[in-house]
Amino acid sequence: MAQRAHPDLGSRAQSAEPRAPRALSRGQALVELAVFGSVLLLLLGVLLNYGLNAEYNQQAMMEAFRRALSLAPGPGKSSVTVIRDRYIPNPSNPFALGSVYPVAVSARVTKDPRMHETADTVEELPRLSLFVNTRPESQTPTRSYTTEGFRSGSSREVDPCEGEIMDPDLCRARCREDASPWYCSKLDQLFQGINKMSVQPGMRREARVNASLRKEESPSALRTTTHMESWRDRITRRVVSRRMGDESGRVGTEEIATTPKDVAPNDVTWTTPWN
Repeated sequence: MAQRAHPDLGSRAQSAEPRAPRALSRGQALVELAVFGSVLLLLLGVLLNYGLNAEYNQQAMMEAFRRALSLAPGPGKSSVTVIRDRYIPNPSNPFALGSVYPVAVSARVTKDPRMHETADTVEELPRLSLFVNTRPESQTPTRSYTTEGFRSGSSREVDPCEGEIMDPDLCRARCREDASPWYCSKLDQLFQGINKMSVQPGMRREARVNASLRKEESPSALRTTTHMESWRDRITRRVVSRRMGDESGRVGTEEIATTPKDVAPNDVTWTTPWN
């Protein structure tokens, strides 16, 4: 006599299939968290970098305009260049000072009711003032140069190639217009071996770091300690100029070094559990 199968046996056999271990699903969740978490941290770092750059540039622009407005003489022009070295945090290395982002902004103000007239005194000549990592409350520029000077000949005129900071291309064009052999020879002496008499775009950075990393493993967690003994950062820029009225063709080179930034010794400790 044939036996009839119970209707619940098929469903029981179907439900008896092996299920995925719960540990495997947890591991998958951890992998997904690690992958998407790193992407989110990367996006956060990019947004932070962009926001800080925009904020630092805006602050430097406002500072440069205020300084140019305060330094401009009664009749005359004033040009101000503000250079600040900002440290942008690095998400991949949160215990360091971060990368250096030099912010350079210029502003120019003219306060002269007689703009159509030529300057009569040295005080009325345009000047360039450099503020390199100075405090906002300081009113003294790091360096100040005259960008134009008086040229005496058949008539007295203001010549942009007689200042302390000059552009070689502009001066050579002026040389061709005047066709003066003495003037051209002086330019060749001034610009021999250099491209421009100004603040050089390159800078030299010296960083000295003394740090250590210690890890301690236990059955329950991993203990990590970073010890920062010292961190010293120094940035140096070069300025090429000539003395006002010096006809010998000698060029002066000086360096503007920022105040070294030191970090006090500190320890940072964190614990990472194994589970």
